Amino acid sequence: VYKVEEYLDECIGSIVRQTYEDLEIILVDDGSPDNCPEKCDNWAKKDPRIKVLHKKNGGLSEARNEGMSKATAKYIAFVDSDDWIEMTYVEHLYRAIQKTGADISACDVREIRSDKDRLAANVGTGQTVACSPEKALSELLKGRTFRAVAWNKLYRAGLLKGERFEVGKLHEDEFFSYRIFDKAGLLCYTDLPLYNYRKRGGSIMTELTIQRLDSLEAY
Repeated sequence: VYKVEEYLDECIGSIVRQTYEDLEIILVDDGSPDNCPEKCDNWAKKDPRIKVLHKKNGGLSEARNEGMSKATAKYIAFVDSDDWIEMTYVEHLYRAIQKTGADISACDVREIRSDKDRLAANVGTGQTVACSPEKALSELLKGRTFRAVAWNKLYRAGLLKGERFEVGKLHEDEFFSYRIFDKAGLLCYTDLPLYNYRKRGGSIMTELTIQRLDSLEAY
């Protein structure tokens, strides 16, 4: 959580309202200088499932690593604090794992650039397809279905043991995902767009810097 005061309530609200309710919700305040730390604490007062970690600003990778180190659940999912998830996000991904025996389940993503995108209907068949790590890596390289991002997936926690996001890299997801895919025995994917990815001006991924070339190193 960092400088997302405008979007934070929608993000956290979408998590606490999940149809699958047995959740451990960890909010990592990465030294945000706005009202985000107070917002996180207020949410924790309202929902006992929420734990808040306040830390000195160190960037996204460091914040995720801190959250992973405190997680105790059997499965882990990541949600960026300016995005939001559909109410059935966790339930669908968890059921897909139960159905297929996969170590990782992923869903489609809806990219939100304007209010018009928010009003667009969520489409998809709901069909779940299982595939090998090799096939998933192929799709990752094409930027389709599984994607290189960390946040449209549910992982068996054991896969993430000893793993960390690389601090100092802009494309930290690309340096992370291929390693986790390689450790999985099976992955599965549903074409339902259950994760809403907000593409906004001023975010990390809209600034053109030399660090954007980190993705080439990762691939």
